[in-house]
Amino acid sequence: PVEQVTSFVSLTRSAWHPVEQVTNLVSLTRSAWHPIEQVTNFVSLTRSAWHPIEQVTNFVSLTRGAWHPIEQVTNFVSLTRSAWHPIEQVTNFVSLTRSAWRPIEQVTNFVSLTRSAWHPVEQVTNFVSLTRSAWHPV
Repeated sequence: PVEQVTSFVSLTRSAWHPVEQVTNLVSLTRSAWHPIEQVTNFVSLTRSAWHPIEQVTNFVSLTRGAWHPIEQVTNFVSLTRSAWHPIEQVTNFVSLTRSAWRPIEQVTNFVSLTRSAWHPVEQVTNFVSLTRSAWHPV
């Protein structure tokens, strides 16, 4: 009886295979299996769970097939909602807060005292600006 079959999946109408032998297919619904290369709008957060991309809020994709919880992502920054880049490749963006990155030319009320630290202008008391981008201790 179908309801007793737990370790087998039906890949075609008449072919059943042991679950552990199914390597290039993913199950998006309980009974539908699709070749991995045809799955475009779903992501695998765990080995057996696939979710529509638009429902994934706390995970980020650093590579095409790897998704990680946001809180575990330390060396990547999100410049846009869907694009994550290694920090060392980010040259024209600055991080004002941990999660907000902005193009440098849009940052007007913050100054960079060190390469990676930006502070609101009104909080900078012991530094002077000799050039627009160079700040030095008084």
